[in-house]
Amino acid sequence: MNCKSLLALAVAAFTLSTSTARADLAASGDKILQQELRQEQIKATTQRVGAQLGAVIEEYDRNGLEGDDVVVLRAIRGVLDKLSDKEIARVVTLLQQARTTPDADAQRRTALDAFAGQKGVTVQLRSLLLEYQRQQALQEIAARFAALARRQGDNLKEAVGLATLTKGRDARRTETAHQVALQLQEVEQSTIGDEAKIVLVKLQKVVALMDGPAGERPRTALTKAEDSRLSATLDSATGDLKSANLLSAAGNEKRARDVFQDLAKLLLPARDNLEVMRQALRDLEKAIPQQKETIEETKQATKPKAEKTEVADAERKQAEVVDKTDTIREDVEKAAPKAAEELKAAVEKQQEARAQLQEQPTRRAPQNESPVTEKQEQALAKMEDAKKTLETLIAKAEAQQQKPKDKLADLKELKAKVEELAKKQEQVKDESAKAEKAATTEKKPELLAEQAPKQESVKAETQQTQQDAAANAPDAAKTLGEAARQMEKSQQALENKANAPMAQQAAKDALDKAAQQIDSQIAKLEKAKEDLAKLDKLGQDIGKLIQEQQKLAMDTAKAAEKPENKTGAETAKDQGDLAQKTEAAKSDAKEVSPEAASDLGAAKENMQAAKANLEKP
Repeated sequence: MNCKSLLALAVAAFTLSTSTARADLAASGDKILQQELRQEQIKATTQRVGAQLGAVIEEYDRNGLEGDDVVVLRAIRGVLDKLSDKEIARVVTLLQQARTTPDADAQRRTALDAFAGQKGVTVQLRSLLLEYQRQQALQEIAARFAALARRQGDNLKEAVGLATLTKGRDARRTETAHQVALQLQEVEQSTIGDEAKIVLVKLQKVVALMDGPAGERPRTALTKAEDSRLSATLDSATGDLKSANLLSAAGNEKRARDVFQDLAKLLLPARDNLEVMRQALRDLEKAIPQQKETIEETKQATKPKAEKTEVADAERKQAEVVDKTDTIREDVEKAAPKAAEELKAAVEKQQEARAQLQEQPTRRAPQNESPVTEKQEQALAKMEDAKKTLETLIAKAEAQQQKPKDKLADLKELKAKVEELAKKQEQVKDESAKAEKAATTEKKPELLAEQAPKQESVKAETQQTQQDAAANAPDAAKTLGEAARQMEKSQQALENKANAPMAQQAAKDALDKAAQQIDSQIAKLEKAKEDLAKLDKLGQDIGKLIQEQQKLAMDTAKAAEKPENKTGAETAKDQGDLAQKTEAAKSDAKEVSPEAASDLGAAKENMQAAKANLEKP
């Protein structure tokens, strides 16, 4: 973005202006005129930067994008607007007065005031640059933490691999290759720990310089690092490697890697749901081939004559895919609840496969137990389901960005959908109660299990609706999430041939609550729409009043030059009529804009004073 360079230009111009101000205090009117012209140029520059920032912010708003970038841009735009409208304009006015004042002492005092104003504006512009630089520093720190997470993950894999190879023996007393691998891991872990401490110190310095809402993210990240005892965990991992305690080292390395990942996410600018889903899809497209490779390795490892090391390698490979799949699930938990559920099911199957692989060398699988690869295939199917879900949601979100947004219409459509879901949930509850009664009478518990797919269908629709509600009705989205969780309980009970009327009713109650929350949002938007229409009409009315007042001022000026053009009485009557119209506009403004009503009241008083003066001979 060019915001930084443009801000720097404004600051540089102001610095140049203030550096020459002292010399200009005793200078001639021509030099003060040059100073005044410079100030006019700076004012134009800040207005241009503000307009460019406004265009960027409007683009964000049109696409429904939110995040820390927008917050920073709005803050910068607000300060620049204030500068161009008030402070810089005041400096220009003071310089004009200094140039036109014949009294040397008065000229010097006015020029000094202008110089003080210049310094104040420079301070504000410099504070903007510092804030922008701090935001850039946070992004650099986030990138460092992300890189440390990758390195820590690689070292974790090495530690797990070496632990598998040494089979619990002291790596310092095994083969030379194992000893070398252990030493390399120890050196890398120590380096990771030292670098992490340097980055944490840098984060502490940035946090110390930030306050208010802008400092919330870095403060949260620093608290996370302290609460998780990141430095101590890194030291423990290094110590474990020195003593060849590989399993303990792997545990500490995993905890450190997870904290690094969390810190990177906390410090990076907040992403909108669409970007979260796009990144999750990219990660999933890499994880799915890895799961396929794991299945092929498992097929080879579970053959009768396979080596035990092949089984261990397959289990380790599956563990890596579990880690990646679960990370993706955490990322999309809020942005795409349905995909998160599918990934959760995939992780469960992957873990079951790992458990069987860990026991594979020591026992023969029972005849009624499904093969390891079957569980892995089920996990793969769930991963592919999540991929399809993300692709559908992304396509829908991109299509919505292309069409004009009508938040009110979207909310009304969302409310109708939630009310429809409430009816479907009520139907599931009634039919499950009937099935429970029939199952008891006819001794056919499978009648209850037949209701599970119906509950699953309503749950899937609820999760999709939760996704749709996230942008415009976040409170309702949380409530819909609770409804989906209760439906999950009901579904599991029905699959186990038992009814769950309390969970079903809780889901229905949550849907009703979500509908009420959406209705409240609709009422607020409709009120805002009415107020906007009133403001638009008020703006048009005030525009007409301004034109009439300007015409009246021109008539008064002409009458002052040539009284025969129009009498004072006629002009006074026109001014009185305009004062009455202004009073009417003030009444209209009271509800929608108290500040405008106050200004219109002041205008009316000035008009009445003008009318009184015009009525005088």
